[in-house]
Amino acid sequence: MTTTYATTLLSGERIERGEEPDDEAIARVAGEQHGVVGRRQLLQLGIGRRAIEHRRDHGRLRNVYPGVYAVGHDTRTFRARLSAALLSVGPEGVAGELSATALRGITPEPKETVCVLAPAPRRRRPGAFIRRARVCLEEIEVVDGVPATTVARTLLDLAASGIEGLPRILRQAEFNGLVTDADIAEVLERHPFAAGRQRLARLVGIEGRRTSRTRSSAEDQFLRFCVRHGLPLPEVNTVLLIDGQRYEVDFLWREAGLVVELDDRASHGGTVAFELDRARDRALVTAGLTPMRVTTGQVRDDPARLAGEISTVLASRHIDFVASLPSGRGGDHRMGG
Repeated sequence: MTTTYATTLLSGERIERGEEPDDEAIARVAGEQHGVVGRRQLLQLGIGRRAIEHRRDHGRLRNVYPGVYAVGHDTRTFRARLSAALLSVGPEGVAGELSATALRGITPEPKETVCVLAPAPRRRRPGAFIRRARVCLEEIEVVDGVPATTVARTLLDLAASGIEGLPRILRQAEFNGLVTDADIAEVLERHPFAAGRQRLARLVGIEGRRTSRTRSSAEDQFLRFCVRHGLPLPEVNTVLLIDGQRYEVDFLWREAGLVVELDDRASHGGTVAFELDRARDRALVTAGLTPMRVTTGQVRDDPARLAGEISTVLASRHIDFVASLPSGRGGDHRMGG
């Protein structure tokens, strides 16, 4: 793998060089970083302090920020300015917000100020907005050699910023095939208390399906399984009223009429529980629902097959079923006579 600024961030590797002359080594690294290079990188390449100063004095290295240089040119392009800002922040910085969307062509490239996220406060830098934020590795992608927040994380950050054009940005990202509902659901699950969470969830239509409604680690595991395999998120612990009898189901896909119940020996191993479960299954089937019993072992050990089976059922059921399940907030869902 070529060692660039992005790979040093993601893997902890150092900038290395072969047998090429100093200027060729500098040009190679700068070429992978849109024409900019950091002082620490030059030192790792074996370029001494006096050699750095000599190149600065003769205009071959031009100061952009303290310890960051453009190699033989002024830093004018968006990617060069963004790369320079990232190098000045350090290895934990990533492109974020409108800079992250501009890298992917979702929004126009900013003409003046680039946006960088960093976990600790940084001094102001001309032409760069540095916002304090922590970004985990799962939410970082390398785009054109630049580390940036994933599209889903970027949308969450933009939602928190209050930007007015978020619906248009979301539609463009979806149109370009850069983000799915599952991607967004995963980042919402990872940040249950983020400032922009409710706004983004409302835009994608999953504001009522929060993992905080789960009651066990097994239910949390099943929702993560749905996210990983691109399944639409179900309703959790929903109460249905069927012919005057209340039935609480673990997971419900309302439009498809699919119910998934998590089975384990600890809670369903007794004779009484066994009989009650079967009686409930018959009631659900009578009401037109499709009950599916799933063990935690199946979720853990054979997730691809399970995801395929659930997808098949979801795809086979008609949306007309929605008429049999009245929607509503907080109350029971009535079925039957």
